[in-house]
Amino acid sequence: MPHRPWSTVLLVVHAFGVAAGVVAVGCGVVLFAVAASAPPPEPADGINEPWGLFIGGFLAVVGLVVGVPAGVLTKLTVAGRRAADQGRPGVLHGLAITVVALAGIGAVGSLAGGFTFLFLVGLVLCGIYALPGVLVLRATRATSRA
Repeated sequence: MPHRPWSTVLLVVHAFGVAAGVVAVGCGVVLFAVAASAPPPEPADGINEPWGLFIGGFLAVVGLVVGVPAGVLTKLTVAGRRAADQGRPGVLHGLAITVVALAGIGAVGSLAGGFTFLFLVGLVLCGIYALPGVLVLRATRATSRA
């Protein structure tokens, strides 16, 4: 089982994404509920900005955008690992291709920020995410051709 250490890393990364999504949705819902239930303050200048409603809703949406794909990737990682242990590495091989493609899209997308620092941080993070994908791809390549 040459895929085992690196597919475990992918499983942990994807499970962490699910946990981050759940926490973001939970915090967003709580923030939204607190902001919605509190009476609006009467500002002296007549401006009332309900930032809690906006930030809570935005945080909940971001949590869903992160958590749902991470959940799908976690499920595929578990299924791929089980299938690879039984001698069918095709699912895990396809997942590794998906991980490398997502890391590449993220690296290219970090260019859109326009800041060199954000590009470098995005490039490093995407490289760290792509590394176990490449290693799983290499480990399942020889056995997926057979």
